[in-house]
Amino acid sequence: MPDASPREVEPLMNGESLFKAVERFGLPLVMLALILWWAKNDVVKPLLDAHFEVVEQIVRGQKEHSEKLDTIGGKLDELIRVSK
Repeated sequence: MPDASPREVEPLMNGESLFKAVERFGLPLVMLALILWWAKNDVVKPLLDAHFEVVEQIVRGQKEHSEKLDTIGGKLDELIRVSK
C-alpha cells in the first residue's frame, strides 16, 4: 500500500470517503462512530460544562462563607476582649 501525500488525503466528512469507510469497516461500525461523535459533542460536553459551572459556584460560595466566618471570628475576639 503506497503512502498517501497530504494532497491526496480526502476530507473526513465528504460523501465519497463516508462510503469508503462503510465499505471498509461496515455500516454498524461507522454508525457507532457517528453516534459516539454525536454523543460526545451534543450530550457529554454540555453536561460537563454545566457540571463545572456548578462546581465553580460551589467554590465561590465556600470562599464567601470562609471570609464571613473569618470576620465573625474577629468580631467575637473583640467582644470577648471588651467584656473582660
